[in-house]
Amino acid sequence: MKASVFSIYMSNICNDVVAAQHACVSKYLPADWEFHQYLHSPQQFEIRHHAAAISRCIQESINDVIILLDIDCIPLTRNAFQFLSWAAHRGDLVGAVQRANHINNNEHLYVGPFCMAFSKKKYIEVGSPSFNETSRGDCGEELTYRWQENGEVVRFLWPSAIEQPTWDLIAGKKFGYGTTYDGFFYHSFCSRDRTTRERFLNKCRSILNQKEGAFLSCVQSQLSY
Repeated sequence: MKASVFSIYMSNICNDVVAAQHACVSKYLPADWEFHQYLHSPQQFEIRHHAAAISRCIQESINDVIILLDIDCIPLTRNAFQFLSWAAHRGDLVGAVQRANHINNNEHLYVGPFCMAFSKKKYIEVGSPSFNETSRGDCGEELTYRWQENGEVVRFLWPSAIEQPTWDLIAGKKFGYGTTYDGFFYHSFCSRDRTTRERFLNKCRSILNQKEGAFLSCVQSQLSY
């Protein structure tokens, strides 16, 4: 099953981060898939710019299965994309578990759009929910509500390693800067900041160094060493 992978970022993201993510995604991307890093320049007075950019990517996707990644989220294994595609093809909403701690919504868990996959057909069937923040959820959280309310499967990837536990998820479990989800994906969080940017670039170098020969030599020139 082919898929379209989209990664949205803005001009406050360092070019090194963009290049590093592209190299890591390219390492594990199936040959017949599409990958687009989408530089979004918000229109004047456009407040919910991230949601608007996601909606545009969904509209432009030529494949039914859509995968969303933050610019500082990368796959860690060749099976990572295949798992998301398999689950999305079934009609599931699948991806990294998230909780919006700044919203009083009974500690609702949802699939964060920093690592999310779904079928475009199923998305339309459940009413094409907006990615805008709402009174009951953060960006993209409405999809999880809509999938749940329609009796559809929501499939979470859970933190399996956390470099800096920061935010509450469930009792006794947190997520934070440098979180690995079920060994499939790594999310740095807040890569616009210098400290977290270096954390992300170091992780990317580690991933790329696991590959020998021509691939490594062709991407090293894109990164700052």
